[in-house]
Amino acid sequence: MPTTVPSSLPKLTIRDVETFAVEVPMTYPLGTSAATVRSAPLLLINLTTEEGVTGRTYLFCYRPSIPRAIDVVLRDAVLLVKGAPAAPLEIAAKLGRRFALVGVASAVRMALSALDTAIWDALAVASGAPLATLLGARPKAIPAYNSSGLGLMPPGAAADEAEKLIAGGFRSVKLRLGNRTLEDDLAVVGAVRNRLPASIALPVDYNQALTVAEAIRRGRALEAEGVA
Repeated sequence: MPTTVPSSLPKLTIRDVETFAVEVPMTYPLGTSAATVRSAPLLLINLTTEEGVTGRTYLFCYRPSIPRAIDVVLRDAVLLVKGAPAAPLEIAAKLGRRFALVGVASAVRMALSALDTAIWDALAVASGAPLATLLGARPKAIPAYNSSGLGLMPPGAAADEAEKLIAGGFRSVKLRLGNRTLEDDLAVVGAVRNRLPASIALPVDYNQALTVAEAIRRGRALEAEGVA
C-alpha cells in the first residue's frame, strides 16, 4: 500500500460489501511440504459506494472454512466505515486500531487487506484510469512466471510438468521444494533444469517448510543449480 495518496483521488463514500465464496478446481494440484491443494477456495468481494462505483477484489483462502471466517470480519470492518469517504490510508489506520486487541493478523489481516484493495480498485474505476496511473506511475510490461503445479513429485514427473507449463509462452516456471532430504530436492531441481531451455528462469519456493538453519543449508546448496 502506498505511503502517500495523490491529492486528486475521486470522492467516493463506502456503502456496503457483498461476497461470494467459491471453490475452483485446479488443473495442476499444488503440492507443498504441508499439503496438496487440489482446489482453490476463493472469496470474491464487491465493495459498493454511494456513488454507484464498485471496487472488486478476491482472496485465495487456502482452506474451505476460511472464506466464512474472513467474511464475518470483513462485514464487521465495512460496518465500522460505512458512510465514510473511501480514503484507504485513513481507513486502514482506523481499522488497525479497532482490531488491535484481537490482533491484526491471519483472517483479520486478510479481511482488512481485501477491503483496502477493493477501495483502491473503486478509486481507479472512478478515475477511469489504471491504479498505477492514479498513483503517478506508468503501466508497463513485466515478466510473468507460471506458478501452476510443480509441487512435490518425483524428478521425472516434475520435468514433464514443467515442459507443459512453458508451452503457453511463459519464460519462467516456479518449482516447489521441501522434500524429506536435500538430495531429493537437488534431484528434482536437476531434472527440471536439464529438461528446460537455459533461457527459462526457474525460481523455487519452500512454502514455509524449513527452519532457518535448514533454509540456509539448502539455499546454499542450490546456488550452483541454475535457479533464479
